[in-house]
Amino acid sequence: MNGKIGLKMTQTIKRRINVNYEELFKRRELLNYALGCLSPREHKIFVERRLNEPPSTLLVVSKKYGLSRERIRQIEMNAFDKFKKP
Repeated sequence: MNGKIGLKMTQTIKRRINVNYEELFKRRELLNYALGCLSPREHKIFVERRLNEPPSTLLVVSKKYGLSRERIRQIEMNAFDKFKKP
């Protein structure tokens, strides 16, 4: 009986892993599609501020691009708003 329970648990775990990979793949596709809607500058800034680990600070990004921190924040927010639009 223990062998059957172990087998069922293994099968259940494999199904859950497959579902997690499918979900991860779908999310990556959606993220890549959304990033493709951004200008090159928006894309770079959004990745640096939101997707990098650890994310770059406004100060670091502003110095890199020669823009004010406020302008970097605006570009980041504009990019984020584009993700929200259908």
